Amino acid sequence: MEMPDHEATYDVIFVFGPPVPNKEKNLPPTLLAPSHKILCLENIFQENPSFGLRDIALLTVTNLKQHNQVLLIDDFRLRATRDSLIKIISRKIPSCRVQLVQVLPLYGYQQLMWQWQFAYAEGYTTVLKDESIVKNWFDMSTDNIDYESGYVEKPSEDEKLNKVTVNYPLEIETAYKLSIPVLFIQWQSELFNNEENKLQLMTLCSKWIFHYTVGRVIFICDSFRKTGDVSFEFFKVKEFIKWLTLKINTPVYAAQLDPLSSQGSFCLPPSPGIIAFLCQRHSLNLQSKGTCYIYETNDHMQMAQSAGIRNIKMSTFINSCDIFTTLQMLGATPAVPKFLRRIKVQETSLNACSKLFVPFYEQRLAITDGCYTQICPQGIQEHIFVQDLDTFCKYQKEFVNQIQSRSTRSDAKNCKTKPLMAERLASSDQILPIWMKPKIRSESSGDTLKRKHTASLESHYRSSKTVYFLTESELMEAANNVLVQADEDQNV
Repeated sequence: MEMPDHEATYDVIFVFGPPVPNKEKNLPPTLLAPSHKILCLENIFQENPSFGLRDIALLTVTNLKQHNQVLLIDDFRLRATRDSLIKIISRKIPSCRVQLVQVLPLYGYQQLMWQWQFAYAEGYTTVLKDESIVKNWFDMSTDNIDYESGYVEKPSEDEKLNKVTVNYPLEIETAYKLSIPVLFIQWQSELFNNEENKLQLMTLCSKWIFHYTVGRVIFICDSFRKTGDVSFEFFKVKEFIKWLTLKINTPVYAAQLDPLSSQGSFCLPPSPGIIAFLCQRHSLNLQSKGTCYIYETNDHMQMAQSAGIRNIKMSTFINSCDIFTTLQMLGATPAVPKFLRRIKVQETSLNACSKLFVPFYEQRLAITDGCYTQICPQGIQEHIFVQDLDTFCKYQKEFVNQIQSRSTRSDAKNCKTKPLMAERLASSDQILPIWMKPKIRSESSGDTLKRKHTASLESHYRSSKTVYFLTESELMEAANNVLVQADEDQNV
């Protein structure tokens, strides 16, 4: 029979790799035919529990006969699974061309788990039921795929298929860059039972939000794991944060960890799953100079550090006189993981993206008694506390104004930069900023003689040296990145 007429592509693609949401999105467009059909094996088996590999193979053949390229989405970690499917398909269609694409995270296990949390925050509903399935793919000492344990069988040269490897970075889709500073606060009921502590925290939060008008104040609540009383613990959380919102006149968020989460879950400290989830939900800039994690216990400190967030102990924070002096004294940001330094931000149209709403703004009419709660797929409960709807609407309006004004400034910079670059390249008298010009010093007569003597020696003993240049486009890109970061920190 005739196969689909896509000479540059293969008829069947096995998408190999550890489970990740929307795995097919990481495939290069050059591998895909104009007409292709995606078959996700996990979904098919859930919908049809009686299905086996033979049924998958026959379903593949049916789609091939309809002149579709077929993408088979699964982990395909065992060679026996791959061989069985290829054998049945080839028996039906001997001329079928098969390709195996290894879709692997560029930075290993941590990056993959962050991608899962990003997907949950975007509304992805298929839950990773057992995190050990992902962990088994990796050698945790090197963060590479573990082909030695026997859990995953490495594709070999004698398999009858073409092999391609795609390494993808951590990716996030947003209408603007991750730019919102955040003040994370670990909830500790015994601390906030103290009236003096409450008032001092209120004062510091008020100063912080005055400076970062659309920044987020987010409480992380997991102390009920020690007390065991979820309902009573949340009652105390609710009462305190409602009091705080009245005092600082801005919405406050809280994230409550699922008490049923198993120990070692990526959402429980010291793992940073909860931070990853909130980062995507709120488009947070975790390395902003205004971002800080106020912790009380070591597991929360370790969680902040693993995400590259500056952190300070609660007692130090509460006793500080000036929050901004304290933040400056924290010094350098902890080491930021590579996958966060090289995160790929996929920007969408400002007008088309619902991200122009702060979280829960679309549910504002459902807020009762100053609070609204949402349970997320992986068990995290997210709450918002507001003084009243007018305050929330004002916060939303300020947020939109800042995002749109930043976008306008960015567009203006780009428009001005591009035509000027050619002029500067052609100009012989380019005007450099002061910091790029060589320093001019007055010299004494002794210095002048010394310089002449040195020049004489240099002309006698010629030495080679390497000089590295940046092209103007590279220099402009670096400068723009610095200016954009400074602009975000000052204007958010």
